[in-house]
Amino acid sequence: MDVVNKAYLSLQNNGKLVIVLGGDELQKSELIKHFGGDTIQIDRLARQCSDTFGNSCVSLFQSEEAFYAKTQEAMLHIAAFMLKDANITARRDDLIHYIDGHFKRSDGQYEMTTKQKYIVIEKTEIKDMDIFNEAKVATTQNK
Repeated sequence: MDVVNKAYLSLQNNGKLVIVLGGDELQKSELIKHFGGDTIQIDRLARQCSDTFGNSCVSLFQSEEAFYAKTQEAMLHIAAFMLKDANITARRDDLIHYIDGHFKRSDGQYEMTTKQKYIVIEKTEIKDMDIFNEAKVATTQNK
């Protein structure tokens, strides 16, 4: 949340901060969890943003997306990229076994689904003043 706060403070009034994250749902998250990784808690971050900046300044959107590949090799590269993005490695044979069992369609091609989530935070003059006052109060209380 620190990075979000810093980015927010760098905005001009009426500016927007857009956070785009994915991988916490559907097949991408199952792949990451299967190979021992943790997914980003995007919904928790969205709640923290709403609590911090106010529901009227935060909008949430999501889209379901799919990655398609005609060959096993192409899907192997896609899946390896998804794992690398989550700081995970897997043995090639294990990854091939997984993608054949989970992403291969009846027509022999491959498909992996995920959700992209968008958190849009609008900076308003009033909210900026609130954050300034909260920071001032917190600084005073810490003395």
